[in-house]
Amino acid sequence: MQSLSTRMPIHARRLGQVTAIIALLGASGLAVADAERLEADLRALFAGGGTLSLGEVSGAMLRSRLTAEDIVYETDEGERLLIDRYIVSGDYDAPDEVTLEGLRVEDSLTELSLVNIERIVLGEPSHAVFPFHIDPPTEKLSLGSLVMNTIELELASEWGEKIFAETPLEEAGQGRMTIDQVRGEAISPEAVGMFEMEGVAATFDDFEELGSGSLTLESLRLEGLTGLDTYGEETLASLVMRDFAVEASEMVGSFALFDLDGDFEDGKGGARLEGLHLDLARMIERVPPEDRAALRMASNVLTDGSGQLNLDATLLGNWQEKSGHTVLVSDSQIHLHDALHLLLDINLPVQLPPGMTPAEAMADPEWL
Repeated sequence: MQSLSTRMPIHARRLGQVTAIIALLGASGLAVADAERLEADLRALFAGGGTLSLGEVSGAMLRSRLTAEDIVYETDEGERLLIDRYIVSGDYDAPDEVTLEGLRVEDSLTELSLVNIERIVLGEPSHAVFPFHIDPPTEKLSLGSLVMNTIELELASEWGEKIFAETPLEEAGQGRMTIDQVRGEAISPEAVGMFEMEGVAATFDDFEELGSGSLTLESLRLEGLTGLDTYGEETLASLVMRDFAVEASEMVGSFALFDLDGDFEDGKGGARLEGLHLDLARMIERVPPEDRAALRMASNVLTDGSGQLNLDATLLGNWQEKSGHTVLVSDSQIHLHDALHLLLDINLPVQLPPGMTPAEAMADPEWL
């Protein structure tokens, strides 16, 4: 009996070792299979043209992580995309995170750097590799969260035009932008829960009405952007910009805060502008001589002769129901330092179309 009892722990240990080996072999098989899926999905993503080369694609069994290294894709147009590491963490079919490290886009002919992003982290993405090569997409695409660190963009590149499509920066001409960090939450083709940029700086040669110059922005944050999949149905709950400054051939100015409340679901909304400063004296010096006299007269009225315009404004509105009809109430003020201070107190009865709420009315440009 004693010899049997002393052998039992040995058998148990061996059984445990065998079980662990089988589990590791199974995990190894899954890791290899998922690594093959990652490689296949990456190749499919870049299969539309150009050439793709991949370094090692491997799986870490114990950490549920897949890594593709040294991704290089050269387009037929002469641009080169490089990614040092593409990392999928968690279940391949429902990843916890997808991380891209060392993303760069270069002009393969001139070696000019067009895009540099130190690190991109996609939280809870709907896909380990987004099937952007399928148009229109056959599956729902979404991101739980987004973080991008240390971004550099060449504004005149095709990539810059795509990133800033349908924004004023789309026509910025030659120039370069740097962004310290970008964050986002609840992102899909239909809506963005939150999007934020911090530490923005740019130089440009031909930015619409501004001409050549530079700008800086401490932060921009928007929330509740919806209707992106339907033209004309876009709505924005809030937008906050802090510490913006521009110095260009056609404008010199800055503001401390712009705060837009576009969500009228609570019956109120509006905008607030703080610390707007325009150097009218410098701007007037840059216009044709024949136009300066009239502009100086206007500047003297607005700035009491200083040539420095300073303005704060608050434009607030709310909806109230009174005796069966809707009233738009505004309590606003405009303070033009050294010139005037306007207080606006408005009570305006409004007849809304049948079935339309105040929030729907304010979101409808045609009704406004």
